[in-house]
Amino acid sequence: MTAARGGPPANAALRGGLLIVVAVLVGALLLSRGFSEDGGVVAADGDTTETTVADTDGDTTDTPEDETSETTVPEGDGGTTDETQPAPEARPNEETKFIVLNGTTTNGAASSLSSQLSALGYVPGGTGNVSGGAPTSGIYYAEGWQPEAVKMAGELGVGAELAVPLPAPFEWDMGDSTILVVVGTDGVIAPT
Repeated sequence: MTAARGGPPANAALRGGLLIVVAVLVGALLLSRGFSEDGGVVAADGDTTETTVADTDGDTTDTPEDETSETTVPEGDGGTTDETQPAPEARPNEETKFIVLNGTTTNGAASSLSSQLSALGYVPGGTGNVSGGAPTSGIYYAEGWQPEAVKMAGELGVGAELAVPLPAPFEWDMGDSTILVVVGTDGVIAPT
């Protein structure tokens, strides 16, 4: 006896299921990259894209090779901007309560930096030490407090990339403080 040509029906179901999984993954990838308002794909940091345009009858046409249109996206997060919603402004320093943790072996680093931030009008919420030290400095913010963390980074003379969300779960009791500054052994954030 010989097996039926094309394999058993279970093989067809497996291939169909695999096709669906691949289609879902491709769709998720496309959606995660985003689309511009004119229907073109939004490129990431400085990349270019070629746009395929849909005719009104539903057919798609590619731009002819000699008329290829490329769009360069300026550096940034690669997303689109909504001009109707400006970036949120930072609250006044007097409304921003912070904690400083010392991740170095320098005694008093957290207290010194806390005094420096207080002199800028920020509200101190306490100081402490990082058990085992901290190799990297950082400015960690609670949800909704990114503009204030970025502003604080600028006032400390460090890059805005140091302002990142608090990790979840976070084991330190922040109380009502909204920003946590860690003085790390890298020396990027240090009291002056």
